[in-house]
Amino acid sequence: MMAVSWEPYIEVPGKGDPAPIAALEERVGVTLPDAVRQVLLDHPGDATIPDSIKVGSRSVTAFGPILFAGGQKGDKRYTYSVEFVLDSLVEWSGKASSAELALFPFATNTASGYFCLDYRTTTASPPIVFVDLDYDGDESSAVLPVASDWQELTGKLE
Repeated sequence: MMAVSWEPYIEVPGKGDPAPIAALEERVGVTLPDAVRQVLLDHPGDATIPDSIKVGSRSVTAFGPILFAGGQKGDKRYTYSVEFVLDSLVEWSGKASSAELALFPFATNTASGYFCLDYRTTTASPPIVFVDLDYDGDESSAVLPVASDWQELTGKLE
């Protein structure tokens, strides 16, 4: 596994508070892998170094910053919250709820895409995918594979 270092990208609320993460897990009906939960606790608003990653078979995109949990519409940095992204993904997908969506966003590429845990086919060990909102949800390029877990993801950063 590659050593990842962190740098502040944007100041967000809630660093180190597990309550909003637990509330999101309940809302979406998932249990986060320990490594991703720890990243959400320790590094919301932070970006990794290195900060590029291959998504799918050919594309490379930026990775980070990490989203924060507990976002409210009045928050100064609400667009960097898991709650904002979940609502955006539900609207984009046409699903009725975040639980039906079965994707849990935890990072952005600061453009039109989000790194998500993909619970659509498994709840035990969800892989990580990149969801690009520039595509329609039914296009093959809309959801691209990234890694089987957090450790593999960090090993792919360049």
